[in-house]
Amino acid sequence: MKLALYSDLHIEFKPIMLSPGDAEVVAVVGDVLPIRAGNAVHWLAEQIPDRPVLFVPGNHDYYGGNVVDAHAAWRKAAKGTQVSVLINDAITLGGVRFLGTPLYSDLSLPSRWPRGLLEQMVERNISDFMTMRRSPALAAQGRWRVQDMVEACTQARAFLDAELPPVDAPGPAPVVLTHWAPSVRSCAPQFLGDDLNPYFLVPCEDLVARAQAWLHGHVHNPCHYRVGARADRGDTWCNPRGYVYRDGRQERPGVYAPLMLELTSLA
Repeated sequence: MKLALYSDLHIEFKPIMLSPGDAEVVAVVGDVLPIRAGNAVHWLAEQIPDRPVLFVPGNHDYYGGNVVDAHAAWRKAAKGTQVSVLINDAITLGGVRFLGTPLYSDLSLPSRWPRGLLEQMVERNISDFMTMRRSPALAAQGRWRVQDMVEACTQARAFLDAELPPVDAPGPAPVVLTHWAPSVRSCAPQFLGDDLNPYFLVPCEDLVARAQAWLHGHVHNPCHYRVGARADRGDTWCNPRGYVYRDGRQERPGVYAPLMLELTSLA
């Protein structure tokens, strides 16, 4: 199967037209459009009406809304379209099994800061905790907190652990789609050692080694590496567009295009 990978499109900064070529399936792993600005699923359905699209939401997709209503809105918008919303969900297309989850972060990456101080730093410096809500509840009861993120990450890890085969199991493994990055190896060189990396990078190498491929976004750093010793496991890819600033500067210079990947069918 040929898959086209996109992430971090951030069309709130500058629109883009998607051209997935001859890909049979399109994966978009987060940060398409803040929910306050529109519905990412409607936009994806209009952009790619002729083949399956797998959408895993990223943190920016929730901005201006709340998690409960956003999930309901995306799933409602996807009904009757070719878009599948994956939030701790599995789907099989063309013999390839996909596992999708935002992943979030449990702040388990080693840090020089005590846990309590790290949580305070993250809440004060990451815009998620200023622009997202966990429910429609009013005032502080509905605020998205570090504890909510950690709980969501714990649930995502449990979902993936239950769905992925042992690393030594024969045959093709599922493909994992997440927004958050599963290893410090996805970090851009200029951010190595940054105090906020525990928010961006979630050490999941044990799970990555059990997947045929792991496709993610979030870090705005295009990368490819392999986790584990098997040639048919652990390939990790990131293909972000990133920000396009008002003065025309692009975080990732050049013409942005999908990353085309060949996946192995279970059949």
